Amino acid sequence: MIQDNVYYQWEINTRSFAAASRSARHQNWLALDTHGINHKLAYNLSTLRARSRQLVDDSGYPSKAMSSIQNNVVGGGILADIYYGNKKNRFLQELWDEWAKSANVSADGMLNLYGLQSLACREVAAGGDAFLRWYPADNLLGFEIGLIEAELVDESLNQTTSPMGQIVQGVVVNPRGRRLGFMVKHSHNTAESSFIPATEMLQLIKIERAGQIRGIPTLTPAMLDLKHLDDYQTSELIRRRVASCFSAFVHDIQGGSQIAEKDNPRHLEGETMGAGTIEYLPAGKTVTFPTPPNVLGYAEFVSVTLKKIAAAISMPYELLTSDLSEVNFSSARVGLVEYYKNVDAWRENTIIPQMCDPIVKWFAEGVNYHYPKFEVEKIKAIWTAPKRESIDTLKDVKAHVLALQHQLKTVEEIRREDGYTSSEQVLNTPLKNKTDNKNKKIGGNK
Repeated sequence: MIQDNVYYQWEINTRSFAAASRSARHQNWLALDTHGINHKLAYNLSTLRARSRQLVDDSGYPSKAMSSIQNNVVGGGILADIYYGNKKNRFLQELWDEWAKSANVSADGMLNLYGLQSLACREVAAGGDAFLRWYPADNLLGFEIGLIEAELVDESLNQTTSPMGQIVQGVVVNPRGRRLGFMVKHSHNTAESSFIPATEMLQLIKIERAGQIRGIPTLTPAMLDLKHLDDYQTSELIRRRVASCFSAFVHDIQGGSQIAEKDNPRHLEGETMGAGTIEYLPAGKTVTFPTPPNVLGYAEFVSVTLKKIAAAISMPYELLTSDLSEVNFSSARVGLVEYYKNVDAWRENTIIPQMCDPIVKWFAEGVNYHYPKFEVEKIKAIWTAPKRESIDTLKDVKAHVLALQHQLKTVEEIRREDGYTSSEQVLNTPLKNKTDNKNKKIGGNK
């Protein structure tokens, strides 16, 4: 009885979650994270970023994933309606449109504002974070914007105290983590860096943990699977190429003389094979080939692995692979609805607050410098996401009409969902007039 009580008390004191078990079965599970996300990134970020970029550059699936994020989050551009106070201002809107659509927006003169949005989104997805720098310029508003890769903000710099503030992986922050500036290297090939204040530089980062200073590449949870899958597919491709090569080997059956090297048209050293190869072998030499095991279930293995990769990067398998063989309308729509939530989170939590809104402030400062009657604080923007293509246009239009009839949505809300700004009022008029006429007709029949 005493032993039972002792065991019972021991079991109570040591009971824990099964997932936290330290039994022999889990002794190789290393999960030490006592110093926070920034400590982990300090030792791993450069490797993660380099591997992510290599996968995007050299492999089809990661490249497709980056393009999908880029095209769905930004597409042709996140458009702005410019307000002064609570009212739209035609002069400011025209000034914004002229500036935003000009390639003079970018410091290299190659991209307009919407091109910068798209490229910045891709940089965040591939590299973890991206940076935008304000430069003075002789143009319409007196400034231009340079997009800076994450590698140029020196993540090797870490100081608990400095005249500027605490430096964490090249980012200068105050005790609460607010960005005060950035230590920017002069080029990829130099270690020298200069301090750029946060008023002249923006950081774009998809924050995933509290207190996080630098970004994590989107491919990180899927990186090992992507690499192993790429190696596996390469090996399978080589195996099939070897199997498809038909070669002939010439033997000296007398064995008494060597075939002269000059008589061998392929006398260069190196073990290579190709279709139609005729290889002359020296006397006494022969060639044998191992018989590798036949690989079964190749397609199933690749499909399961790609589904795992797609889940890791929060993307439907069909979008990652362009394989629509296993979906119908309903399942495709369910997958896209979930993916669109992720896209909206990207746009609303990262691109708009960290890039679009601060650029409007830079725009307002430029306007105020040239036109002092406009106060900086009163110039604001309402953003319109790119149009989301309909899977079934007829059903979506009917849903819009019903939403209008039952006053669940306004015409402007529907137009914004279709990617139109309120500046394009001429496009709103036909739908509004038809709806109003239909409502009048319905009312008249009562």
